[in-house]
Amino acid sequence: MSHPYKLYIDSNGVKRGYYVYVHKDCASGEVFYVGKGHGQRAWNTKSRNSNWQSKVKSLSNGWQVEIVKDDLSENEAFDLEISLIEKYGGPQALGGKLTNEALGGKSSLEFNLVFEFNDNGWSQAYFDARTFKQFPREKEEALVQEYNESLIKVYHEINKFNDKAYNQEDDKLIEIADNLEYLAGSLTDFNRDFLQRRISWKEMAISIEDLIEEIECDLEDEQFYHIDAKLVLEKILSATVTFFKKIDTGNKKEAEKIANHKTGKDSA
Repeated sequence: MSHPYKLYIDSNGVKRGYYVYVHKDCASGEVFYVGKGHGQRAWNTKSRNSNWQSKVKSLSNGWQVEIVKDDLSENEAFDLEISLIEKYGGPQALGGKLTNEALGGKSSLEFNLVFEFNDNGWSQAYFDARTFKQFPREKEEALVQEYNESLIKVYHEINKFNDKAYNQEDDKLIEIADNLEYLAGSLTDFNRDFLQRRISWKEMAISIEDLIEEIECDLEDEQFYHIDAKLVLEKILSATVTFFKKIDTGNKKEAEKIANHKTGKDSA
């Protein structure tokens, strides 16, 4: 059996063609598994966990596949998979009804927090208006790899601070160390997602821009008056700004004006 769900690279350089699917009991229509895949994965019975195998053996009328949504990027598929696993009650191991072993997404060890707010379309209008320098894919990847290498150097400093915080059992220092790891880890994740074609060049750039603002705010916060933490944070910011200047067209204020105009904020 062949299926039309093939991976391809879209015009933004993002790998698409992923889908999210559910397995259903033919008799009752009850969903017992949620998955993400491409090609024939949804119909494949190999590499299924023991809970899934036991469930399928117990179904007198068999099971069926339903593709919930297709033509997704991998990140979009991850997000939808997480949402549907929650919708249908979660894994059996966590007291739910599904034969899934984890909560879905990139890793069963990750916590997935989604904050939804209504900004009247400002973020989308800003995203549409914001521009970044375009390069051949090969050069974009080289720039990101170079930026990653600079972050790796900073990780050494973060680890030293982290060890100091935990050795001293200082709750304030531990909180600062955790925040440093979060910031550097988030930047690394954006780069990885771009290199793995999960997000576009523009999505990566916007995400990094947002985090630069967060880092600048942290540097003004009294908690980072601890000299060691401040020095590490400044190194993270320096590496990030150096990279960002190479890709920024400088139309941030113009994009903000356009977004304000489209959402009525300039007349408020």
